[in-house]
Amino acid sequence: MPSHVGSFLGEWWLPHVMERRVPGVLSIGEDGDLRLETTTSLDADNHDASSRLASYPVVHGTTERNEVTLLDVIPSDTYVPNSCVFGALLQSGELAFRRMRIGFRELSWFTGASGLDRTVTADGLTDTWMRPPVRRTRVTDGANVELTFSWSGPQVQGRLAIEETAYFEVQLNLALDINSFDRQYIGPLRQLVSLAFGESVAPSIVEVFTPLATSHIGNNIYEEPLELIRPVIHPRNLSNARRRPVFRLDDLPGAFEGALPRWYELARTLEPALGIYFGAYFGRPAYREDELLLFLMAAESYHRLSPFQQKTSQKDAARWQSVLDSAPDELRMWLIERIEQATERRLWERLRDITDHSGPVGRVLARRIPRFPTSLATWRNRLIHNDPNDDSGRLSGAKMAQACMVLRCLITGCLLRDLGVGGPKIEQLLRTSHMGRYAMEWEPSE
Repeated sequence: MPSHVGSFLGEWWLPHVMERRVPGVLSIGEDGDLRLETTTSLDADNHDASSRLASYPVVHGTTERNEVTLLDVIPSDTYVPNSCVFGALLQSGELAFRRMRIGFRELSWFTGASGLDRTVTADGLTDTWMRPPVRRTRVTDGANVELTFSWSGPQVQGRLAIEETAYFEVQLNLALDINSFDRQYIGPLRQLVSLAFGESVAPSIVEVFTPLATSHIGNNIYEEPLELIRPVIHPRNLSNARRRPVFRLDDLPGAFEGALPRWYELARTLEPALGIYFGAYFGRPAYREDELLLFLMAAESYHRLSPFQQKTSQKDAARWQSVLDSAPDELRMWLIERIEQATERRLWERLRDITDHSGPVGRVLARRIPRFPTSLATWRNRLIHNDPNDDSGRLSGAKMAQACMVLRCLITGCLLRDLGVGGPKIEQLLRTSHMGRYAMEWEPSE
């Protein structure tokens, strides 16, 4: 949830017509939803909302306490910004950044690093802090990730407590615009943290840095963090209970310094598959059919992008080759295309490969679903290729829920294996996790 939530009264204007300042209210929701309501149009030359087609790249504003830059604002009866930067007025050419940091709830549990030392005294809890040793690693050429912290005073009256926020801070050699920065470097971090906790984890804060917003401490000049707010897709029905992660960074080979570069490499290779998989986490479907279908699509996409065998058995390949050798020349190209489709690995074969890749625990999980993986392949084919009303292959809601949990465990196990985690360690982590226990112990009714 952004630190700036609520309604902010101020004046708003387009950078090229600074003299036309319009009163209005910027509303920011808990999920980062942005709305700007003004008393009149920002553009004096275009009052008809229905005729405005192009968005405004930048809108500036001042509230009682802050300068605000709104980005990619869609003109309508109520203006809809794509994102906003709190703390500075930035022009279009100033919206590329070399530093951005993202904080998550309970990030210290995942990283195993904290600067807080909490003690119990006669007066209650007392916190002291000390900056931990620097942890920094290169994740790609020209990009580093550093684990950083900030501390603030007690938010609860009468309690001697310090509030800590832990961040992944990404530092680049070359500046990127916000969308590219988010897709290439911030998005994979949210995916990794969500994978670790077994559910969607929304950023608690995202901040950017620019030489245009600085402060002086003695003779030193520091760039001030500017909060970046944009809508975040995140389920509203998740439990607020504090849940331990499935795995920590120290469970991965190389820990922080070794695991993060490998994860970024995987995120680039598997980007389409991870987009589907974590899309089912972040924007959880309302219906079980949709959720299970997304996880099956993610599993198939993961298999296609990974170094698994992509063709059926050698026996089938040899049989088709003999057919091709005897075909007339005018039919060979047509037949080659058909053979490519016929020899492609089927969904049930891909699910079997994924089960084996996740280690011994994968086979244990697969046995929780009768006739796995053919039952799920039949269900998918019935839903997509055949008559959805055909009862053959139908699964109850409880069985679809169990299948979703099993697939989540299998894909998590595969990604851990890709990060270099061994089979026994994967089994230990999944068996002690919430979703692993759920998948292995739950007995769905018919």
